[in-house]
Amino acid sequence: MKVSRLISFVVGLSALLFASCNPEGEFTPSISIQSTDGQTITSLTLTGEAQNAKFNILSNISWTINNDAEWLSIDRTSSANDTETIMANTVTVSVDANTTGQERTASLTVIIQGTSLPLLVTQQVGSSSGSLDSDVALSNIDEIDIYYCGLWDGVPYWDVYIWDSTYVINTILNTSDANFSAGIPSATYTISAEGVAGTADIGEQDEEGTYGTWLYLLSDDSIGNSVAAMESGSIKVENKGATYTFTLNLADVNNHAVTGTYTGEVYATDDTATEANYPSKFRSSYRSVHRIGVAKIAAPAPHRSIKAMK
Repeated sequence: MKVSRLISFVVGLSALLFASCNPEGEFTPSISIQSTDGQTITSLTLTGEAQNAKFNILSNISWTINNDAEWLSIDRTSSANDTETIMANTVTVSVDANTTGQERTASLTVIIQGTSLPLLVTQQVGSSSGSLDSDVALSNIDEIDIYYCGLWDGVPYWDVYIWDSTYVINTILNTSDANFSAGIPSATYTISAEGVAGTADIGEQDEEGTYGTWLYLLSDDSIGNSVAAMESGSIKVENKGATYTFTLNLADVNNHAVTGTYTGEVYATDDTATEANYPSKFRSSYRSVHRIGVAKIAAPAPHRSIKAMK
């Protein structure tokens, strides 16, 4: 489920730097920044969801553009124009969902011949507040995917995806056994920030994304927008060999419960050799930014047992 990606343009004063010619008829550089509907702008406001936005740069001379924010990307940084004729170039701004809990801003600066023209880009806070309005019962869990990720500070851990018909729980389980073939050991994994065996990582977020145990919306059999961080409770795992039972008793910061039970086969993957799935930056208490957009393995095929995945 994707939230409608509305883009609102804040129209500023005219951004034309110079007239295209002076009284003597000499060439003079000219540049302006416009919205896609032709309005001159000095700022751009985006909603909190992941999206692309476009604006146009009109100029009769070559230009470059600087970007001071890591959370925002642009698809072009320069344009060559030696014709002395005003040309329009479209620039696409791309942003991820703003899960920082705060509005954020970036400055794009268009430069011609040492003169700069700024565009302020503001992204509002994402729709997820990190907490729930009421209890959530995951009554239609139909798949669980488990990825063995190796050791972190000597502790084996698993990246686990629990798929319901409406939601997805993604969690990191810290275990006592590093044997992929044996699967996740039976235990009750308590939400904690300690990262020790027998715990599930607490849900957190920062400018990089979401970490630990989170509830997400399901979107086309993939992880969609984040809904709430799980800050207490437990995940009980019963490893029965060919099948598992997972029992969820979780809660967010406001103590709204997220519960559910699943018994059946799981998909198991040894992910220790696939470093590309994980970013290079890690936080001391958390393993990696969750793989937003990751899809269900089984859908629409039937489940396969953990033994079949070895």
